[in-house]
Amino acid sequence: SMLDTSFTRNKRLRIASTNAVAAEVLSPRAGHFLVQNPGLTLQFLTSSENVKFSRWEADLAIRLRKPDKGDFAISKLADVRLYFIEPAGDSAAEPVVCAYPDELDQIPEAQFLKSRGLQARARCITDNIGVIRTLIQGHLAVGVLPEYSCEALLDDRRLRATLLPKRRDVWLLVQNHLKRDGAARVAIDWVRSCFQDFSRG
Repeated sequence: SMLDTSFTRNKRLRIASTNAVAAEVLSPRAGHFLVQNPGLTLQFLTSSENVKFSRWEADLAIRLRKPDKGDFAISKLADVRLYFIEPAGDSAAEPVVCAYPDELDQIPEAQFLKSRGLQARARCITDNIGVIRTLIQGHLAVGVLPEYSCEALLDDRRLRATLLPKRRDVWLLVQNHLKRDGAARVAIDWVRSCFQDFSRG
């Protein structure tokens, strides 16, 4: 039986998120969702920084830090596991430490590196998770990645992964005027389902 798509017809929803969330969590599940909801268009607004969540920029936003109160509904999406990944073998070369920029020094990833004395030795600094993953994949670097960005690395025998004690909270922000909007509800349910894998006990 076809879904009742009348309320999603010709509806465009703008979802703001980091590049990594869009690429690793949403996009692998977006094709199926869009085929099921033929009237709906998703516009992905991605950046490494948190997009300003004004009415004009985004309808939904996925944030890695709990925002200050604002004119929107906030709910928690997931607690994402974080892994410290390093080369498993004894290589002659000192592995390159990948770290995040100073303005992100409050995130659990940076706090962990600092506690290990690694933050000060960082030689690759970026807020782009894809860059960090690519360096780690080459077995010459260490860094901290969220589980949705390192699944392939966890199976690599030449790498060693350590689960961090702290997780990373992920938050969903929804414009208040969309709370009773049918198309937005469908999209919100989909976003929640995308993150379900990352909220296991």
